[in-house]
Amino acid sequence: MSENRNVDFAGRVVWAPVRGADGQPLVNEDGTERMQEVFSFGKYKDIPVVDVLRRDPGYFSWILGSDFPLNTKQVLMRIRLRTMKK
Repeated sequence: MSENRNVDFAGRVVWAPVRGADGQPLVNEDGTERMQEVFSFGKYKDIPVVDVLRRDPGYFSWILGSDFPLNTKQVLMRIRLRTMKK
């Protein structure tokens, strides 16, 4: 049975390893893979959510105004607020 990597209930945002310039997964100090949220659909499939929010804020607005599940919108809002604090 495969591990559930969904960030939201619908699986529109999933956890994926952060990769270095050489394409290898980066690891934390404890040896576990460093993970990030990526889109699992559409033109930004497999692209980190934070990168899309910075590059194409209209995509975020489109999702919020479209018929996506409320939980997906909440997850994206949390990611957006977290990145704004930095």
